[in-house]
Amino acid sequence: MPARDSLEWNKNFPTGSYEIKMVVLFEDESIETYEGVLKVGCEALFYANGINISLKDTVFCNKEVHFQADIENYKEIKWYVDGDECVVEDPLDWYKSFETGEYEIKMVTLFDNGETATLVATLKIEILWIKIRNVRY
Repeated sequence: MPARDSLEWNKNFPTGSYEIKMVVLFEDESIETYEGVLKVGCEALFYANGINISLKDTVFCNKEVHFQADIENYKEIKWYVDGDECVVEDPLDWYKSFETGEYEIKMVTLFDNGETATLVATLKIEILWIKIRNVRY
């Protein structure tokens, strides 16, 4: 879609790479050409207790884990814990209780444009309970 004599233009692009070219005619009749590649992709992120799940060295000490997805223009989101699908009421914001251990968390997103994105991370849980008797102050 060519745009002429415009300082701004907009267009919705499906996922892919696009060559963009801008030719500028200055008042002194000189011409400059600018070219580049515009890369458009679907992005999906998710968080556990407010921490980006891609942080490999994070260990959670709370049994209750709050998952949040940061996704736009999605059609469907499915969550899996150790390969088992978790049916949740709100796929953008949900909770699950865990015991000490490591769990594979997978989020599969189907976007409105038909693209899919799969994120897989390892959730590490370390629950520590200490029982103290006869403590005096």
